[in-house]
Amino acid sequence: MAEKSFRFIDKTELLDIMRRQEAEIERLNAEIAKLAADRDGQAQKPAYGSDRLLDEVSLSVEGVMKAAQEAADVYLQGVREQADAMIKAARRECDELMGFIDRSHSALHDMIDSYKRCPSGN
Repeated sequence: MAEKSFRFIDKTELLDIMRRQEAEIERLNAEIAKLAADRDGQAQKPAYGSDRLLDEVSLSVEGVMKAAQEAADVYLQGVREQADAMIKAARRECDELMGFIDRSHSALHDMIDSYKRCPSGN
């Protein structure tokens, strides 16, 4: 897959991709086991091309694993970016609240000082 074709995917899509790839890996492993059994059963006969087929199956499994890793990397990058954005937003909100608290605290002290200066406040 080209990197440009990647998009952010959610957890369920990632799990679905991983399940399909796991099923494909299991199918390919079964095919490898069958080929190995056939090869062992035909040890007396020259097996032309079976190494080539095993190489093709191996490359196919490697491709599936690479695609799964790429999908996981894209997903994790999206999660990291989303987490960073949430942290920045939380910090902004915290700064705004602290500013409000500081202003309210100052206003309260000003009111107390005004009250103490009032002749009726003593």
